[in-house]
Amino acid sequence: MKSSFISRPAGLLILICFFLPWLTITNPLMNVSLTGYEMAFGFDSRKFGDTTGSNVSLNEGDLTTLIIPAFGVIALGASFAGRGLSRAAYFAAGGIGVALMLIVMNQIQSNMQEFQPFVSPSFEIAWWLMLLSMVALIGAGWLAHQEKEPDPWQ
Repeated sequence: MKSSFISRPAGLLILICFFLPWLTITNPLMNVSLTGYEMAFGFDSRKFGDTTGSNVSLNEGDLTTLIIPAFGVIALGASFAGRGLSRAAYFAAGGIGVALMLIVMNQIQSNMQEFQPFVSPSFEIAWWLMLLSMVALIGAGWLAHQEKEPDPWQ
């Protein structure tokens, strides 16, 4: 199946990029990078220079962000399944993944809007590679749709 030559690397890239920096927040005093893992599970506020000594040093994450690498797992699992199941899984994982990433991106930008021009967020290469991998999953779904079923009688 040609589609698995696209879906397996794309699924693996999605999983790897989850642990790489997604977002860099820049202000005149510092630059802070956040990984997908930190955005999902929370991060230490001392990373942003919070030295107040408060007991609450872990900022809550957004668990909806945790859904994004699940699409990589779905793509990897579907690449070993039959053509019909993999086609649907690729289209669903890619389409929903792209939509969810754009929603998260919009939330981040709207949350940072009130701090402009002092704070500026920039999305790192891992973010864009994940988005490209999600689009590649849609392409893998199209390829799986184009592939012919093997004839069991031959």
